[in-house]
Amino acid sequence: MLTPRQAECHRFIYRFIRENGYSPSRKEIAEALNTTSMSATQHLISVLVDLGYIEQCRGRPRSLRVLRAPPRRAFKVNDETLQLEEMA
Repeated sequence: MLTPRQAECHRFIYRFIRENGYSPSRKEIAEALNTTSMSATQHLISVLVDLGYIEQCRGRPRSLRVLRAPPRRAFKVNDETLQLEEMA
């Protein structure tokens, strides 16, 4: 299970690739997560790689690839469970 920050990073990478057709730079990830720390951003990426959520080719820019899509959230509406993609 991912921490909220890891999940936020994972969702951003997934959406960015889906919308643009290529992976975000570390700077774009840092900006999306409202941080200026490249080391914190790299740590989040490394954790997602270690957990098998994404992969990257070392030494190549924009080489992130999503291996597991972000989980979908379930919401109950009038006792009926709906599966919706979280768009936060």
